[in-house]
Amino acid sequence: MLISSGVKIPTKVDLSSVVTELRITLLFSITISIGVTMQLLAWIFSVSRLTTIVTRQVILVKLTT
Repeated sequence: MLISSGVKIPTKVDLSSVVTELRITLLFSITISIGVTMQLLAWIFSVSRLTTIVTRQVILVKLTT
């Protein structure tokens, strides 16, 4: 089952082309998942930094008053 837009799949399937297409798809999905993971990590990191800054500010305000 090859999902290709506008590409006619020949009746005699060439094995090497199938393998190549599978490799490309796999590489593509791995790249996307790595990218998503990096974005998620960056977001978590920024949120934790923000939380730390806010906490420090609150502590400072409580100490001074």
